[in-house]
Amino acid sequence: PPGARPIRLSILIACAIALALIFPWRAHAEPAPQVTILPPVAPAPSAVTTPTIVPASELKALIGKRISSVEVVNQGEAWGAGPFPAVKSVRAGDVLNPATARLALDEVLASGQFARAQAVAIDEGGGSVVLSIQVVPRKTIETMRVELNGAAIDRDELLREGDFAEGGELVGADLAEKQDRLEAFLARHGYPAAEVALTTRLTDNPLKVFLLLEVKPGPVRKIDKRYFFVLNAPRDALESTTDAYTVKTGDRGDETLLDLADANLEARLRAKGYHRADVSHDLVAYRGIVALRVRVAAGNLYLPRFEGNDSYDSDALHGSLALDSAEGDLTPNHFADKGRDF
Repeated sequence: PPGARPIRLSILIACAIALALIFPWRAHAEPAPQVTILPPVAPAPSAVTTPTIVPASELKALIGKRISSVEVVNQGEAWGAGPFPAVKSVRAGDVLNPATARLALDEVLASGQFARAQAVAIDEGGGSVVLSIQVVPRKTIETMRVELNGAAIDRDELLREGDFAEGGELVGADLAEKQDRLEAFLARHGYPAAEVALTTRLTDNPLKVFLLLEVKPGPVRKIDKRYFFVLNAPRDALESTTDAYTVKTGDRGDETLLDLADANLEARLRAKGYHRADVSHDLVAYRGIVALRVRVAAGNLYLPRFEGNDSYDSDALHGSLALDSAEGDLTPNHFADKGRDF
């Protein structure tokens, strides 16, 4: 009937508006979930524990002045201030120069009580200076105790990271740096919030200490999901190989084990003919879970072809070249030598 079409159209528009008001989320695209990359903690450089001479402070302005006295001063060490040996190689009345400063440094370090030393000249006025040898003492670890408190970490590996051993040397001024090293080590092994406490106690021997190393591991970072991103190759063709990735869902997010899993998968792919394969990974926080993303850049697949093989079949020649191994030398000369040897 006349006018019915506009009425129906109005009804449809009204229904659409009502549905949009009842279900407003339908009218807007769902925001993309935030993905936060969890960067791995880089290994700390090795700590130097051998005695060293710190570059001398600026002495040039005071060179040639007479030394009024020589002192040995504790430089911020937490184990007390002495007794320190008296310097005998340089005396009051000697002239200050680089040679005399070095002579005093060598004598102090030769005692074996100090890890580092530096020479500082203090102007007293009137043409005289004090030669101050500023030192950082070191001790020997007599005994130690390690409390892991449930952290699934190898005790010996942890001690090697901190360069701790019974009978080994310990510099009190370096304890904060060692603590940071150990916490970074634990973070790489799946304990991102771990805390380390290092406590020393003096013993009957003033040159020896007892060391307590206590770990508070905090929550462990576990892998909730695992995803593979395969480039330059059909995913189905590599599924059996990628399934052999050694870090599984539910495992700890241990960067050392993840790097090893990358290398093992890369070797397996190269043994299958993907000689330029590259495998890498990262961990991300995603919707309240930790996801492992493994990137597999397979590259081209190389398959051998034999010509003129009248005496041996292709399988025998293929085996002689060991193409299924993870051997890295893929040069033609190398293959020719293996073929001749066969």
